[in-house]
Amino acid sequence: MPGMDEDVPSGAPPHQQGILSSDAASSSSSLSTLARNATAKPSLLLTGLSKALANPYHHTTSPLGIINLGTAENHLCFPELLEKFNSPEIRITTPDMLTYGNTYGSAPLLASIADLFNEFLRPCQAVVPADLTVHAGCGATISNVAQALTDPGDGILIPCPFYGGFDFDLTLYAQAKLVHVETSSHDNFLITPKACETAYANAVAAGTRVRVLLLTNPSNPTGLAMGPSEILSLLEWAKGRNLHVVSDEIYALSTWSNKNPFVSVLALPTLPDPQRTHVVWSFSKDFGSNGIRVGVFFSRDRQLLKAMHMFSILTNTSSLADRACANLLSDRKWVAWYVEENKKRMRESFEKTATALKRMRVPYIEPDSGFFVFVNLSRWIAPVGDASTTSHGPPSESAGWRGLWNRLIDAGIYILPGEAFSCRQPGFFRIVHTLNWDVVRLGLERLERVLDEVEVETASSHLKDMSVELFDMQKFHS
Repeated sequence: MPGMDEDVPSGAPPHQQGILSSDAASSSSSLSTLARNATAKPSLLLTGLSKALANPYHHTTSPLGIINLGTAENHLCFPELLEKFNSPEIRITTPDMLTYGNTYGSAPLLASIADLFNEFLRPCQAVVPADLTVHAGCGATISNVAQALTDPGDGILIPCPFYGGFDFDLTLYAQAKLVHVETSSHDNFLITPKACETAYANAVAAGTRVRVLLLTNPSNPTGLAMGPSEILSLLEWAKGRNLHVVSDEIYALSTWSNKNPFVSVLALPTLPDPQRTHVVWSFSKDFGSNGIRVGVFFSRDRQLLKAMHMFSILTNTSSLADRACANLLSDRKWVAWYVEENKKRMRESFEKTATALKRMRVPYIEPDSGFFVFVNLSRWIAPVGDASTTSHGPPSESAGWRGLWNRLIDAGIYILPGEAFSCRQPGFFRIVHTLNWDVVRLGLERLERVLDEVEVETASSHLKDMSVELFDMQKFHS
């Protein structure tokens, strides 16, 4: 979702960087409530990214710039993707592409996506083009779904931690209320019906009508795919509460570990409530194409699809992007090669990253999917101060992680804190590793240097405290 997720493009306008000029501030009273809400929404994703964009790393022109390991992008197959997208068979413009056409995806694109889903998601019931709508990216798709399924003030259950852009996608236009389902790192943030029921009951008791359960599988930020029994238990619970379930499967083709293969909700032998089970997907992640902005919605609820057709009038994708993606998917031999090669490179990239983290003694959640690893830096955050702390006591846990985060950015490495994903346990950070390895390696070296400095400072502080304590004891006994 441009403007609020971690994938804000370079040169983001001032309001996306949390900057409001005096002229803009003085005229803000003339804006609508919607506009004021949009510009006032705080975002850790944008706060750090604005600093990274102000001084980006480049190996020759800006070697001391900030290395961005915070934005969820996969560059590992860029050479092959660029060659493919620039090939004559992809870059075809026909007269119909210069006309309006329908707004929810061309017939070639819908057919090619249906083929892709049938081949790789392995649905028990074949997906047909009439089950699909296309929108300008996954953010627009999720926003449209929220508008179609909720009224202002209605609740959407969302397990934590979750992709931070949902805070914007689900609330700006739909004005839905996010109801957090709390999980714990002790069991790798496992989502249970019990946790969903607790969140649901608390929301209802507070007067919120809950309409939707939103799942992300595989997870962002943990990089874990859900097992079929876990998914089924949640679907059965949701049916008991008459909830729609939206499964965000944007990383569906990015599960690179054979230990825990990805299973789509569409592949379950029996869906508890097929009419209320929906899927969201996009080219952004699985095809390394964040900027192309082609998001997909699947449902077998014809009334809901009709609503999504109407919403797509304002969120339709460009005919150039539409046809390029359709042409790419039509080369099924190339797609099959790409999917496997991409998984291989992601696995190799993670293994090198894991080796570095183990050497640094940094614990992490073992992922099986995605572009990132969720690390636990809590042992390094307690001693780190923050500009907002005072001399009246130790910094809070919040100040600690923020202090470490700012220190990392100052040292030239941008990663995202767990708080950007509504993770209640301070100290978690998400590191993206699917970039050029020389860049990732340098970023990890900068991380290690900061952590080493913190450990030295902590040891020195402990020695100082012991000296003071010993002096006080000697003074007392004298």
